[in-house]
Amino acid sequence: MLLYFDNRFSQTLPLVFTLADMRLRHAVNLTVSARVRTDPGAFDTFVALVNDQQFANNLKAARRKPDGPVRVAPPPESRTSAETSSK
Repeated sequence: MLLYFDNRFSQTLPLVFTLADMRLRHAVNLTVSARVRTDPGAFDTFVALVNDQQFANNLKAARRKPDGPVRVAPPPESRTSAETSSK
């Protein structure tokens, strides 16, 4: 499409940037998918971090102080049975 005979599509900047954004998002999705397939434990750690009740507060604190300490979520095995049964 960008090589159409009169170059009308390649000169439409919103289209060019949309296509570039699509390609970047696709590349990220491929990378994440490959990472999950090769190391499922890393994805479980990520899921535990995002599902943590303090995640929103930790995210706000990280935005306020980007160079602050890094908090790592506990592995999924260390969750209590009450947390697991509530999901």
